[in-house]
Amino acid sequence: FNVFVCTSIIESGVDMPNVNTIIINNAHHFGLSQLYQLRGRVGRSIMRAYAYFITPSLSSLSDEARKKLDVLMTHQELGSGFQVASHDMEIRGVGNLLGEKQSGHVASVGIELYTKMLDDAVRRVRGLKVEIDIEPEIKLSETAFIPEWFVEDQSQRLSLYKQIFSVSEENDINLFKRDMIDQYGELPTEFNTLLDVARIKLRLKALKVKSLTQVSKCIYELKFAALSERQICNLRDICTRKSNVYRLSLNFKLLIDLAKPTKTYGIRGLIERLGELSLL
Repeated sequence: FNVFVCTSIIESGVDMPNVNTIIINNAHHFGLSQLYQLRGRVGRSIMRAYAYFITPSLSSLSDEARKKLDVLMTHQELGSGFQVASHDMEIRGVGNLLGEKQSGHVASVGIELYTKMLDDAVRRVRGLKVEIDIEPEIKLSETAFIPEWFVEDQSQRLSLYKQIFSVSEENDINLFKRDMIDQYGELPTEFNTLLDVARIKLRLKALKVKSLTQVSKCIYELKFAALSERQICNLRDICTRKSNVYRLSLNFKLLIDLAKPTKTYGIRGLIERLGELSLL
């Protein structure tokens, strides 16, 4: 066999399509991005490739080294560079804006929240309006989750949960559902209900609702974070026109009754009614 012994210089982009195996000695000394680039030196043609990371016993490695190796084992699919880079920033920090110092604050809050906080701060400095991000509390009697028998790998399930509740458009949920059916087959009832809950969350955020509670089998209570005069007038108007469906209390809690006037019950009926409110 021809063996090429070299340093990490090959991470710079050496293209060797006829090489199918790479062995990286003392892999724990390399950075996550380095390891990702080195792994990418093999598997560049139709041959199946193998990447071996040689380290001391896992018990002797630091937490950071173990995290790096876990990320590489988790993200092996094609095009996973962005996920690896995100984890790299969470592990090492993203650095300050005007220098080379590594800042570890991002590790405390996560890369997504960190970038949002940074974006909000920049908008305030520029004198722009910063939207208050409302995370509605949802209390339903429905069973909504990803069954273990359907997606066996725990890290994959956690990744799917994150994808579902990080979407910003309902159409993204439809695309996600189509991809899941293509990958896993027909979705179980609990999974479909979970996607419906994600749809409800998007509609609640658009309505500035801070909590949704299922009071009984057919009655749901909405508590608003803040209402403008126009929204209050619109709510009073729809409650007057459809008093058999909507009731507004003195402290502006809105009750939705799905008992008689609707042909769609349960969570699907609730989605329809929230869509009706979003038109106000």
